[in-house]
Amino acid sequence: MDEAGKMDAVAQIHKHLKPDAFDDEMTKLTLESILAMRKIQQRNGEMGSNRYIISNNDSALHVMETLALFHLSGWENPSVDIVPYLRLLKTCDVPTK
Repeated sequence: MDEAGKMDAVAQIHKHLKPDAFDDEMTKLTLESILAMRKIQQRNGEMGSNRYIISNNDSALHVMETLALFHLSGWENPSVDIVPYLRLLKTCDVPTK
C-alpha cells in the first residue's frame, strides 16, 4: 500500500481502546498521555494542554498515525495541535590523520 493509501486507512480508524488492553508499555504510556491531555483540557480549558509533539517524524503519515491514536483513545475531535519535532542532522566527514 502506498503512503496515500495508508493515510486514507489511518484516517478511518475510530474505535475506543483502553491503555490496559495493550501489553506494550510504550503503547500504554502513549495512550495514557493522550487521556491525561483530555482530562487537563476538561479541568483547565484547551490552553491547559493543547500541543502534542511527536519525535522522529518522517512524514505526514506519522502525524496521521498520531491522530489515529487520539481517535483510539475515544477523542474524536481533539482540540490539540499535533506538532512534528523536526531535527535535521548533517553528517560530516571529518578527515582523520
